[in-house]
Amino acid sequence: MEPVEQTTSRGTKMPAYRIRWRDSERPEIVLQHMLIADPDPTPPPENVSLEPPSQK
Repeated sequence: MEPVEQTTSRGTKMPAYRIRWRDSERPEIVLQHMLIADPDPTPPPENVSLEPPSQK
């Protein structure tokens, strides 16, 4: 991730980051306010599943 500046459609400049995903060749520019810092690294409790419910 390298910090860059992204010009928005209104012509204002906003802080952004150039992110290169593992599986893609070309980097992608993501605005800084779109990135979410996860403050809690602990896994979810046992009764919480991150998987969507399977369709029956």
